[in-house]
Parts: sequence; C-alpha cells; structure tokens
Amino acid sequence: MVGTFGNTLVLLSIIKFESLKAIPDLFIFSLSLSDLVVTALYQPLKAYRFTHLQEIYANKSYLEMSRFFGYCSLIASITNIFGVTVERLISVRFPLKYDLFVTTRRAVVTLICIWISSVTIGAIMTRGYIPKIYIPAYFILSIVGTVSIYLYISFVAKRLEKAAITQLQNRPTVCREHKAAKTIAIILGVALSCCLPYLIVPRFMPRNERKIFF
Repeated sequence: MVGTFGNTLVLLSIIKFESLKAIPDLFIFSLSLSDLVVTALYQPLKAYRFTHLQEIYANKSYLEMSRFFGYCSLIASITNIFGVTVERLISVRFPLKYDLFVTTRRAVVTLICIWISSVTIGAIMTRGYIPKIYIPAYFILSIVGTVSIYLYISFVAKRLEKAAITQLQNRPTVCREHKAAKTIAIILGVALSCCLPYLIVPRFMPRNERKIFF
C-alpha cells in the first residue's frame, strides 16, 4: 500500500508540474510506473499465492499472470535505472553536447523500446521459453554496468571540481544535473538492497522450494 501510494504520487507529480518534465524525470516516471506494477499488481497476486499454495498451483492461468507481471516489472525497472544512469553519464561527461546527444524525442523512443522489450521478454519467460536463470544474470550484469558507470561519474565529477570548471559548477543547471545524479544513486542503492537478496537467496535453496519465489 505504501509503495502504491508513493509511486502514484510520483507519477501524478510528474504529470502535473511542468518543472518535472525534464528528460531525467521521464526515466523516473517510467521507473515509478514499473514499480507501481510491482506494488499494485504483482505483490498482491504473490501474497495470495503464498497463502493459497495448494489451490494456486492447480491454476496455471493465475501463475502465468503473476509471473508475467513480476518478470515484466523487474526487467523494466533495472533497464530504466541503467537508462537514466547512461543519461546522467552524458550530462556529466559531455555537458556541452548534452542537448545534441539527448533529446526528449530520443528519450521517449528509448522508454517505449524498454517497455516493448520488457513486455515481450516477460511474456516469453512466462511461457517457459527462456530459462529463469537469465533474469538474475541480466539483473546482475545490469547492476554491475550501472555501478561501474556511477563510479566513473564520481571520478569525472571530482576531476571537474579540481579543474577550471568551477564557474560552470555554480550554474543552476549543472547543480541540478548533479542533484539528479545523486537522486538516481540513492534509488539504485535501495533497489540493490531490496532486489539482490530476492534474486540470490533462492539459488541456494532446494530446487523444489524455488518455485515459491517465481
């Protein structure tokens, strides 16, 4: 309930306020939408699954629907985080070319591709055409790439502070860019602490107990 309320507020805020329609906010909107799918749809379905194991495992349609929302939202969330990380990298590493490289049109097209890919892969995995091990593998690879990029962003930011960019650093636009990068870093940290145990722990459980988690 808290997650659904919070993500709904984020979505409504971005829709309502013009100041929240920058390109990073589009990625935040997409990320909140994927999280809303988790909190409003997947988690209630899974909670019911936990409390009605005998009944649910005889209902194939219910299982497939639950797993589809889980796979789709997980893939969309981690891909959105990686996408906004790349966007932050461009803004910090190439600030003078940012408007040339990153446009609203390109951001929207990227987000549409992310959701089409997430829905497609989620449907394929739900049907069992792809081994489930690929989800943790994709998640871990994406997280490694995202963390590596953020380490590089931190390195570049420190180097710029020591160079002759002090005047540029004090401009509101650049300060806003750095603040957005810090916000995404916090989101990434929370995602790591919440999702990694869920993906890693089941790998060490007996095979017949893993199906509870997926």
